[in-house]
Amino acid sequence: MITVSGRDTMAVTIISTFLAFLYATILYKINQKSQGKSIIRTAILISPLLGTILGTILGFFFIVMSYVYLYDFLNFMRIQYPKTPSIVFSILLILICLYTVKSGIEVTARVVSLLIIPVLLFIFFGIFFNFYDINFTPLYMPVESWNKVEKGILVHLPKLFELIALIILIPSLINKKRYSSSILVSLALYSIITISLIYTLYGNFGEQTPRLNYKLFMLFREMPRAESIFIIVWVSTFFAKISLFLYAASKCLGEVVNTKKWNVVVFPISVMIVAFSIVSFANNIEYYSFFNTALPLFELTIEIIIPSLLFVILIKAKSSENPARTP
Repeated sequence: MITVSGRDTMAVTIISTFLAFLYATILYKINQKSQGKSIIRTAILISPLLGTILGTILGFFFIVMSYVYLYDFLNFMRIQYPKTPSIVFSILLILICLYTVKSGIEVTARVVSLLIIPVLLFIFFGIFFNFYDINFTPLYMPVESWNKVEKGILVHLPKLFELIALIILIPSLINKKRYSSSILVSLALYSIITISLIYTLYGNFGEQTPRLNYKLFMLFREMPRAESIFIIVWVSTFFAKISLFLYAASKCLGEVVNTKKWNVVVFPISVMIVAFSIVSFANNIEYYSFFNTALPLFELTIEIIIPSLLFVILIKAKSSENPARTP
């Protein structure tokens, strides 16, 4: 995001976070129309053909996101351990994700929650120990170019709109009344952390910031053996993302084939993800070209069109149940 927007990343973060909260609210309202049931299954019952098509597309969207993040993880591990075959890291991570997802959403949520703690601590100490080095001159960062802001939003917003996975997760919530506050707190925390990182990075590295690789790691450049901690954090974040999308894909496609034992599809989906992550890109240039150009457009298209069509199906069904009465 910083690579695209530079200093304007702060404005991008604020605007994108606000839009993401609106998006999460809309997803919740759509799920309310399904009256506590799975929205995919409800859509299939109302319109079997269209509901099946939308559910299948959404399921494969989650699979695509899983293997994209798995490839990103493998790309990082190749740099750290060039002599180890990528298939080793791919299988190890997907097996851990597979075991967690098959254990159910509660286990997945608890494991991800625990792993978020070291990630937040790592970011906090990165900011704290570099704060005294900050050159306060560049911290006043007005918007330099609205064109950069627009490009940054188009690149970054699809990442926040990955909240589309909530379509699958909301029916599993125990306390739905806390949904809005939980989303708001999470997005506010994300916004504060991101803006703090932008200040810290620009305060330490100035205009070199957009050209840095692994920007967070650079904050720990003087700490001995910092790469070990960074790898733990990196693995934790990718584990959380892949587990979430693997669960969402399995649950979604399980609803499409109408099986109560949705976890039977977890293993074949995991095999697909590993295979795609190995053969999908010939080199890193091809991957980064896809990641920065085609992927945001693909994500945003799915994240907007699928919920919209599901909402239309539910609204039409409700209208047919309550036809207008003439006097």
